[in-house]
Amino acid sequence: MIRKETIQDYYINKCREQEKQLLLDHTEVSALKVFPRSAYSGYSPFRRRDFYKISLIIGTGYFRYAQTRLALTKPALLFFNPRIAYSWEAQSKVQSGWHCLFTDTFLQANRIGFWQFSRLFQTGDLPVFYLNKEQQKTLSYLFEKLREEVNSAYAYKFDVLTSYLHLILHEALKVQPASVQKGKIDASAEIARLFVELLEKQFPVYTPEEPVTLRTPADFARELSIHTNHLNRVLKSVTGKTSTALIAARFINEAIALLNYSNLNISEIAYALGFEHPSNFNSFFKRHTGTSPLKIRDNIV
Repeated sequence: MIRKETIQDYYINKCREQEKQLLLDHTEVSALKVFPRSAYSGYSPFRRRDFYKISLIIGTGYFRYAQTRLALTKPALLFFNPRIAYSWEAQSKVQSGWHCLFTDTFLQANRIGFWQFSRLFQTGDLPVFYLNKEQQKTLSYLFEKLREEVNSAYAYKFDVLTSYLHLILHEALKVQPASVQKGKIDASAEIARLFVELLEKQFPVYTPEEPVTLRTPADFARELSIHTNHLNRVLKSVTGKTSTALIAARFINEAIALLNYSNLNISEIAYALGFEHPSNFNSFFKRHTGTSPLKIRDNIV
């Protein structure tokens, strides 16, 4: 399997020399880092990373996220998580904006656990939020303040950093269309959140020796101590999709990533995803994609 890009790899390979040294000199590599996009090279290959990233992108280019390819033609705020592969190829000569990188260690140490379950970091949504001039100005200011605070000697600077991150998160939520914004968290929303947490914790997979264990709606319902029918009703009301559809979509996403970017053979992928027999995996894959795993593997350049 192609190794994930680590946060250290990112600093070494992407940043220009002056910015690179500033970042690597920091004693806490897992801490939050903020730097201008002008300080990094404009190409990122398609792969997973081991860190979260929020990018304010001003400049045009091509963005690929999982199986979606999008041409960015106006300023946007993008959210990336460690579970999904992505790439970026700059097109315009002028590229500006900001990058903010952080790891699970930072989230846990600063009690920002809900970020992982926020709509902004969910794997099923395209994490692109187009900005008008006022939104761009506000977010640029917040990134600048983050940058100042990262380099400060203030004893409680991590509290301040957390506050600025929350503000960026909320500014992004404001950008979302009203139709996808959620009201206050209720019991159904909490069940849906826990379902997503259980589903995502299983990925990515690396080896058939450590296969996925939760595969059916009944598996998830048992973990959540609720009836399968209730789980289906809740997910349908919150997401518009059944539990079966959500599970299948995530498994297909992972299967395609493994077929394209791992050294596992098709049988090993089947076992890693919890299928008892490769033939069952082949049938499942073809039913949901219209093609076979072998054809996907054979099409790799």
